[in-house]
Amino acid sequence: MEPAKYTKLKQAMLKGKIVPGARVFNRPDMDMIELYNPDVDALGYVSTKKMTRAVRKKNRPVK
Repeated sequence: MEPAKYTKLKQAMLKGKIVPGARVFNRPDMDMIELYNPDVDALGYVSTKKMTRAVRKKNRPVK
């Protein structure tokens, strides 16, 4: 998501805006919004491209 749009959405959620099926991911090292549905056994995440690249690097398997 574009950084400005992501920041605006996250700040609104932190101030109490309810977005059905979304919550701020509660990990200080990962700046993301978690998408969930209690009827589905999977989660999705919204973040900026910068955070997406950082998570990919962090989760690469060690060779």
